[in-house]
Amino acid sequence: MKLILPLIAFLSFTLVASATDRQLQIDEIREATFRFLFRKNASSLKEKAQVYFLTFGELAQTQSHDPDDAFMRRFLDNKPRVSKRSKSIESPEGVKDMTTGETGLVFNVGAIEWISDEEVQVSGGYFEAGLSASGNTYHLIKKKGVWVVSTEKMHWISRASRMPKQAGPINVVLAGVRKGFAP
Repeated sequence: MKLILPLIAFLSFTLVASATDRQLQIDEIREATFRFLFRKNASSLKEKAQVYFLTFGELAQTQSHDPDDAFMRRFLDNKPRVSKRSKSIESPEGVKDMTTGETGLVFNVGAIEWISDEEVQVSGGYFEAGLSASGNTYHLIKKKGVWVVSTEKMHWISRASRMPKQAGPINVVLAGVRKGFAP
């Protein structure tokens, strides 16, 4: 009995410490995923966008929310500038800053699934316009204390394209995995 109580106390402390440590790492994981999305997305704008809008959750506005101000400060020096999704207006034609009218992209980072203390999977993607958006899963690993995206799996993509003898744009749905991305 004397050995069981200390063992239970140790295990309880270890579980609480691990959960607390993971909670502190969530913003680092989200930031690494957003920065990867800035560089690697299938939009036509890519770095030509004048502003990037960020949201946590899914692309559907009813299932997402803005990052807090402390998180947004991580991107103060980013080019193009970074803003909260609530500062954008979205339409089938594209995303615009509601104050300046600048053209932009919406990036979302959703659920984080912990595989181990140094490995996670994160849902995310981008929205550019009605026919330019994607839904992906990002696999991140912790290398030398820094979270980096190691692989990306695209679940769906919607983009405009023209087929021969076709009057208008169509949706193209693709799926695939891209591996080996460096930060």
